[in-house]
Amino acid sequence: MDTSFFEKWSPNMAYILGYIFADGCLLKTRYRLKISSCDKNHLKKILCVIKSNYPILLNRRADRKIPNYDSIVDSKKVYFDLLKLGLIPRKSKVVKFPNIPKKYFFDFLRGYLDGDGSVYYDRPHIDRGDNEFIRLNTCFTSGSYNFLNAVQRIISKRLNIPQQKLSQNRTAFKLRYSTQDSLKLLEQVYKNNNRLLKLSRKYKKYLDYVLDKRKRA
Repeated sequence: MDTSFFEKWSPNMAYILGYIFADGCLLKTRYRLKISSCDKNHLKKILCVIKSNYPILLNRRADRKIPNYDSIVDSKKVYFDLLKLGLIPRKSKVVKFPNIPKKYFFDFLRGYLDGDGSVYYDRPHIDRGDNEFIRLNTCFTSGSYNFLNAVQRIISKRLNIPQQKLSQNRTAFKLRYSTQDSLKLLEQVYKNNNRLLKLSRKYKKYLDYVLDKRKRA
């Protein structure tokens, strides 16, 4: 494990930090970091970047419909570096948005999107039945209102997108963007995509929509 990985900002560091803010947690027991994913191959990519040889374990929780995979990094140095960056144990409902250099915001956001967000299609209630009416949507989820509200304020300021009202269910808050705002947002999230860490299936949703839109133009 590269125990100095979180000392210096880079696109990969910001991405993995964002991913951990979504699908990771700090364990006080022995100062460990747990990184989780339902995509084993993507978890392998993350572990490769941080040069971790810790094993990937299958986690078959009864409340999950699909298998989940965990890797536990046993490093006091990494634990305290992440504390300095704003990650906290039992973060779900109380975590705050970290202080991120402006140039790495969208790398962090891409990591968070891959961990606790979604890119998906839907159709309006009135539909002519053709692809022109398929809408692209982006959604971020968090148990922390303060975290998600900070995300939408920064997005609004950086991209001149109107601030969105957060929705809430029993367990979490959601921040949603419809087609035009999603296109503007995801263009920045996936900028210089060939050299970026990203979850391929979410990127493909965006790319397919853009290519189809060009064909119909």
